[in-house]
Amino acid sequence: MKIILAYTFKNFPYTDLLPFKSIREFKKLNNDIKDFCKEIIEYKPELIIGIAKSTKDYSAIEKYTVNKFNKGVLIKNAPIKYELDIPKEFEKCIRINTKPTTSFCNLTMFKIKHFLEENNIKTSFLFIHIANNGIENLRNMI
Repeated sequence: MKIILAYTFKNFPYTDLLPFKSIREFKKLNNDIKDFCKEIIEYKPELIIGIAKSTKDYSAIEKYTVNKFNKGVLIKNAPIKYELDIPKEFEKCIRINTKPTTSFCNLTMFKIKHFLEENNIKTSFLFIHIANNGIENLRNMI
């Protein structure tokens, strides 16, 4: 069975509908990201999935994360951006967003992806902005 670590945010309204045994809810971002990175080391997941509520009526998977939060830099001397993973089964039924944001979602993506890269951890990492009608698709893909 595939080991998956998943996270979302305290304001995500569909947590109970997600197809995971447990899901981490981020409340204090920087502290929660540090703890989550410890879990990555401990559990050695094959897949990490970040999930936030889509502001659109469709779901979208993020292709990139950038080293920005609002107008500031997240991590000095880090790359400008990282490419996230998009599994083939996700490409078929979820739109791909190629324009990164600089919001809280991006902050978590960048810090986690940077941790994976710095520690040479070969775990797949994807982030989905999911609409309520996309949760069933997520269940089928997991």
